[in-house]
Amino acid sequence: MLFFDDNGNDMSVAIVGQGVVRGLNITLQTAGSIEFETAGTASNLQQGWALLSQSTNDSVGGMAIFRQSVFGRPDQEAVVPIVNQYDSHFVLLFDNTSFTTAIALANPTTSSVNIPVNIRNQAGQIIDQRTINLGPYSHTAFTLPDTWGSTAGRRGAVEFLASGFGVGALGLRFNGSAFTSFHVLENFNWVTTPPQ
Repeated sequence: MLFFDDNGNDMSVAIVGQGVVRGLNITLQTAGSIEFETAGTASNLQQGWALLSQSTNDSVGGMAIFRQSVFGRPDQEAVVPIVNQYDSHFVLLFDNTSFTTAIALANPTTSSVNIPVNIRNQAGQIIDQRTINLGPYSHTAFTLPDTWGSTAGRRGAVEFLASGFGVGALGLRFNGSAFTSFHVLENFNWVTTPPQ
């Protein structure tokens, strides 16, 4: 497993019991599991992603857990599944009415990728179009209404049309201090003509 920052550079991460590492070599027995925890704190937050590669054809699955600890309140956690498939065409549903929707994207390749984006209202009509550029091994994460004002106060769907190998994607949903993660809709075949 290797860690990368938003710009695709090596990222060192403090792992409990391991020290500060750039990556981890993990050996799993058949049906085995392993757990490790970062030593991150609010005063030393880092944003990035991890690339897990394996030397066999065996299936490997997993999850990451984000924990928010605020004095005087119960800890809040969100579980993020490991993405084991990269998609070139996917959809993120959003609800920015009483909630805030965010997305995280990672480029797992050595090539830059341009991702055309269609922002649709609940009727499926395109209300905005954008392009996201991700360099090799780079990552981005942002809240939709802060980055794309056309999604503020609305519900709808964001359609991503990456080329080539595709990218890894994850949705996040916030309501005050509570948050959760959700999958994007993968290999989605949308009619490109807006409804009449």
